[in-house]
Amino acid sequence: MAIQFKIYPRLGLVYVQYSGNVRMEETVQAFADYAAHPDFRYGQKHLVDLSQVTSYEKDYVRVMSLQADKAAVLMQEPVQTMIVYLAPTRTSYEIARLAANAWDEVPTIVACVQESEAEALSVLGYSYTRLADLLEFAESTVRQDRIR
Repeated sequence: MAIQFKIYPRLGLVYVQYSGNVRMEETVQAFADYAAHPDFRYGQKHLVDLSQVTSYEKDYVRVMSLQADKAAVLMQEPVQTMIVYLAPTRTSYEIARLAANAWDEVPTIVACVQESEAEALSVLGYSYTRLADLLEFAESTVRQDRIR
């Protein structure tokens, strides 16, 4: 499996893309890398793209433990964090529901699952209907920041 994330500071957005088989140890490492990243900020919106996931490690206790560890990091500041899971397939939807449900008792985390790109982007407040268009725009903001 591969997990990639990119932070778009000007948009306050973290794009996370999973592919292949989701393994918990890789998820733990990816979150640790994100939390240590210099562009990490509390309250960033998260778009978690699960559209390329084919399978996942069904260790529900470990999922809950990971979510608790994430909450401990994300709740250090009293700001709301929105997490939108893009889950267009049956497998990705199962994973997304499991992850989103784990946030139910965390008051500063708002998590939801969307099956289409347009719905996911709308929930995050973007007018784009295609993920590729949002990412193209986001990359342009990064290029502009490099020029400055």
